[in-house]
Amino acid sequence: MFRIVCVILISQSLTSQAADVAVRPALSFSKSFGGTGTDSGGSVATDASGDVYVAGTTDSVDFPIAQAFQPTIGGAPLRMTADGGKVWTSPGVPHPVYSVAGSPEAPATLYAGTTSGIFKSVDSGKTWTALAGTGSAVVNAVLVDSVDPTTVYAATATGLLKSVNGGATWRSMGTAGNGLALAANPAQSGTLLAAFDVTPVRPNLYRTSDGGASWTALSNSPPGSIALAFDAATPNLLYAIASTTGLSSGGATSVYKSLDNGDSWTKLTAPSPRISTFALAAGGGKVYVGTANGLQLSGDGGLSWKSAAGVTGATGNIAVDPAHPQSVYADGDGMFASADGGTTWSRISSLRQVVETIAVLPTVPAVVAVGAAPGRNVFVTKWSGDGKQMFYSTYLGGSYYDSAAGIGVDSQGNAYVVGQTASTDFPVTAGAIQPASHGTVNAFLAKISPDGKSLLYSTYLGGSGADGAFTVAIDDTGNAYVAGAASSSDFPVTAGAFQTHKQKSCSVNSATVQAIQSAGFVSKIAADGSGLRYSTFLGGSCPDLAAAIAIDGSGSAYVVGVTGSADFPVTQGSVQPKWGGGSASGFLAKLTPQGNALVYSTFLGGKGQDVADGVAVDAKGAAYVAGGSWGLDQPTYAPAPSFSASPSGIYPNADGVGFGVTLGGAAYVMKVDAAGSARLSLKYLGGTSGYARTLALDPAGNVWVAGYFSVSNSSARFPMLHPFQAGTGSAFITELAPDGQTLLFSSAMESVNRVAADSAGNTFVTGWSLSGTTPAGSPKTGNSVLLMRIDGAVASAVTVEDPRRLVPGWNSPLDYGIAGGEFLVLTGSGLGPVAQVDAQIGQDGKLLTSLGGTTVTFGGVPAPLISVQAEKIVCIAPFSVTSKGAILQVQSGGSLSNSIKLPAATTAIEPLAAVNQDGTVNSSGYPAPPGSIVTVYVAGFGQTTPASADGFVNDNSARQMSVASLLGVQIAGQNAQILYAGPAPGEVAGVSQINFRVPQLSAGTHTAYIGWGPSTATRPFLGDYNSIALTVGQP
Repeated sequence: MFRIVCVILISQSLTSQAADVAVRPALSFSKSFGGTGTDSGGSVATDASGDVYVAGTTDSVDFPIAQAFQPTIGGAPLRMTADGGKVWTSPGVPHPVYSVAGSPEAPATLYAGTTSGIFKSVDSGKTWTALAGTGSAVVNAVLVDSVDPTTVYAATATGLLKSVNGGATWRSMGTAGNGLALAANPAQSGTLLAAFDVTPVRPNLYRTSDGGASWTALSNSPPGSIALAFDAATPNLLYAIASTTGLSSGGATSVYKSLDNGDSWTKLTAPSPRISTFALAAGGGKVYVGTANGLQLSGDGGLSWKSAAGVTGATGNIAVDPAHPQSVYADGDGMFASADGGTTWSRISSLRQVVETIAVLPTVPAVVAVGAAPGRNVFVTKWSGDGKQMFYSTYLGGSYYDSAAGIGVDSQGNAYVVGQTASTDFPVTAGAIQPASHGTVNAFLAKISPDGKSLLYSTYLGGSGADGAFTVAIDDTGNAYVAGAASSSDFPVTAGAFQTHKQKSCSVNSATVQAIQSAGFVSKIAADGSGLRYSTFLGGSCPDLAAAIAIDGSGSAYVVGVTGSADFPVTQGSVQPKWGGGSASGFLAKLTPQGNALVYSTFLGGKGQDVADGVAVDAKGAAYVAGGSWGLDQPTYAPAPSFSASPSGIYPNADGVGFGVTLGGAAYVMKVDAAGSARLSLKYLGGTSGYARTLALDPAGNVWVAGYFSVSNSSARFPMLHPFQAGTGSAFITELAPDGQTLLFSSAMESVNRVAADSAGNTFVTGWSLSGTTPAGSPKTGNSVLLMRIDGAVASAVTVEDPRRLVPGWNSPLDYGIAGGEFLVLTGSGLGPVAQVDAQIGQDGKLLTSLGGTTVTFGGVPAPLISVQAEKIVCIAPFSVTSKGAILQVQSGGSLSNSIKLPAATTAIEPLAAVNQDGTVNSSGYPAPPGSIVTVYVAGFGQTTPASADGFVNDNSARQMSVASLLGVQIAGQNAQILYAGPAPGEVAGVSQINFRVPQLSAGTHTAYIGWGPSTATRPFLGDYNSIALTVGQP
């Protein structure tokens, strides 16, 4: 028998009890769905029939749709007006439009560059046809020759194209690369400049004087030119915007000027705000640039700049009418026009959209065209409870940015969706409480029929600032309770409500916190959407937000969230009536059914940053709260953080809705009695750097809580029990008994946003997945929607709790996957016979993969077994897992265990034993003298070269370890001399040995680190590493 295997058998030997059939949760299905863009599930709900509803956010134009009341994503790729914005038309160009161009020599003929080729119109833009020869290339710019209208140029993501027959055919102009911009010299026919995205091996700006037959690199051009504009008022006058780090870097940009057709350039004094990509135009002796704060213009060639009064919002696109250069158009918070060269402006459209280009076209009459990309819409999808049938799926949104945060379902199967919208054309219904947006961002509430074909009601909900809804709950009569964050002082509230005014006079010594105008709100909307039953603020004088809401049978609302207000309204006799002293605290508040008073309200926070993100109420009125905390009563984890009242833990969200909190504590679940006066239980989950963001109660009263955690192999490792995924993913889902303390189930998973439980005891999870595919079946680069179902009670005679390394590893980035040759310990029940069965060698000379009627497979590949018993298995991970990870499953006595998804790692180093030069095992009684040779036996170094075979004995042939060139042994800061590193002859494949010479060390026990990669100030090795005790001294 192998020496190392014998050592392991001795250390692991025990006898256990036979296991009965257990009832445990099990993963029923996990699926991802979406389009070619970025999709994410925001919330999930179930109905009485067991069907499941998912609401989320998508920017995919091909998101799967069925039985939809809105079958296409909001927004029009092309909008046109011929009367100064009084009437807009939306011709049927099917893809986002990046450029539109025409020629006065053929005014009815237009070309549009899109994300999928070039389209042509011969009727002034009324109808469009895709042109062959441009394929599905992204076309960033189109330009029509000013003399010959049949000559067309295009800058695409793969290079420059030219057509000399009106787009019938195209040829490459021999300039590969991502072409960003084209500009034609109005004084020299056939002279063009082309800008390419920044690359390290080529110039960025090129010029042709012969219509593209040849191109000259302009070596003196501004580095990183991304936008070009000639001013026809001055021959050869050219402007450029440049970003040294390229188009998509988001870095600072500068304005340049050339008086000689691009031969030489002068950097201009830049406007004070940062200039937006592509936002450049010139004409009539003026130059215009867009900034994050609006439009800037110069009438003296860029020597001085001034803001264009009347243009509000960020300006990303500008156009000058080439025939009438005093006519200028710009986007911002809508579309703006000037008839006097930028002196005065008027809004010609209030529609917010993702504008990509503005063009003034030489049609008769002249047409202003606005090309746009789709915004971001809400989606709502209804699935059968088994995830096999999509009953309906619909978009919900306008032309700009919309997102869903919550969904609820009433007893009739109507779905209620809440979130926030920046779109001014979000779909609303007749008689809506608020038919128009009043601010930069408003909350919304929409009710969808059970078949998904009708929008029963839809309304904005907000004031003149930035407001958003985060959660919704539905009572037995169909009233909707909505909660979220409002920065608007004029957010709609009702007379007699608990709090009718924002109390914002924050005294915290922080300009950042004082600038956050967020208050929590709670609104109750009638079942038919006809009005507000009540609407109230909920907060103190500093930032607050309501994150989740639940309703009891009486109609009382239970609201949790986070507050930075020490004067947040609380009630005496509550669980925690005093501010905990940190920079952010969770809270739990119960409102009367009329919304006019607090039944109770309490802080939930200590001296750090604490949040409450999820809430549920049981039949007796007890509230369960989930969140994240550094320690609600005192520092809970070691090393204890240094708590201070610094407000740095609160930061504004980019969209102005609510705020964020810097978290670093642990997830928690708390149970509060019906009176709100006593904490019945408090359970922390896992180590630091985690939080729980959602929870639900199943029919048995069990608590399902989900959130995020930091992967760690420390002693405070997040608990796993019968998981379906371990060692990968940063999210968790955990089931607790009704007491809020007893752990029933816990698993890792990829992501989570919300959970919901159905009447049969199944729990559904939604979030996002990186492993989705497009509708065509190809891998995606963005997120897909994740939907999972966990069955609450599955009978199983075999369960695996939490796979662990035989030798725990250090907390390193590569420490969380499994590697070929790694020794794993599987604990659980029903895993094998009562008495331990030890490793055996088969007739083929390798370890058996079946012992006592038990096998362990990794992705279907059987693992060599070291020992098997009812509650524990020791096995060796097959070499096949190194490259692709695996699904682990145990079969014992004809029954299968839960399957567990495990990630792959290059190595998973396990030092098994240290042996002295004289053959004794290193210990305090048998130390190793300095200068002697010690052999450390290790596992988990992955596959060798040439390959080793699972379970076979290592022979003496030369095989190289996977990271042999990077391997090191470090003791007391000294690098030991390695004499040999490779498979250990006579041991089972997967066991290697490292022979090294002991440095000149003082007598005593030292930590020997074994790993690979360079060392750092805080780590002995940058790659994977582990350690073993080494005693040095004279024998």
